[in-house]
Amino acid sequence: MFQWAVKRWPHWMGGSPELAKKGGLQWLLFGRLIVCFLLLFILSAEQILSPRDAGLIHFQNALIILSFLFSVNLVVSLLQFQLRENWLLGWLNIVVDAGAITGWLVLSKSTTSTIVLLYLVLILVSAMTYYKRGALLSAFVSSVSFFAVNLQVLGRGEEAFFSAGVYSIIFLSVGLVGGYLSEELKRTSEGLQQKNQEIANLTALYERIIEGMPTGLLTLNQD
Repeated sequence: MFQWAVKRWPHWMGGSPELAKKGGLQWLLFGRLIVCFLLLFILSAEQILSPRDAGLIHFQNALIILSFLFSVNLVVSLLQFQLRENWLLGWLNIVVDAGAITGWLVLSKSTTSTIVLLYLVLILVSAMTYYKRGALLSAFVSSVSFFAVNLQVLGRGEEAFFSAGVYSIIFLSVGLVGGYLSEELKRTSEGLQQKNQEIANLTALYERIIEGMPTGLLTLNQD
């Protein structure tokens, strides 16, 4: 799977078609699955260790969102082999993830919840999967979504605009840094693959030269 992440996406997106067909969407679905299972484990453990009425409502909201994401993962997994333009389906999944996080925040009626950190997780996963453009797309969608949450929860006040502005700067900064690092990792990996191929070609050429050299014994007498 690591080899998928170091190949190029379509040229107009900064990569190769091979990854768009086979690797990018699978990485995104895998990342979502890991995050959902981790959240489910943490929330279940929290509910078991410290059961509270208020916590029960929060747990129910979490189950609604996680069930939705699990269902989306299942449907997309079935559809990905039927659609040719998997990159479009992958980008649509980024929007769906941002929408799910936003819905969770709206249900919790809070803009200071740790749920906001899931936007950062989404940006980092997008950066590893879709590189710089994917990271910037998820950062932009996260910023717009969180701005909508602030308007819904806090209203049209200075606090809402200030909070949305600060988080937007954080989201865009993480998107830029994550996208840059993923691009550098891709270029480094491609350079190493090219060097390894050159070494393999030189080794094969050397072996062909040695095998093609005539060998034998030369004997001389006094005459």
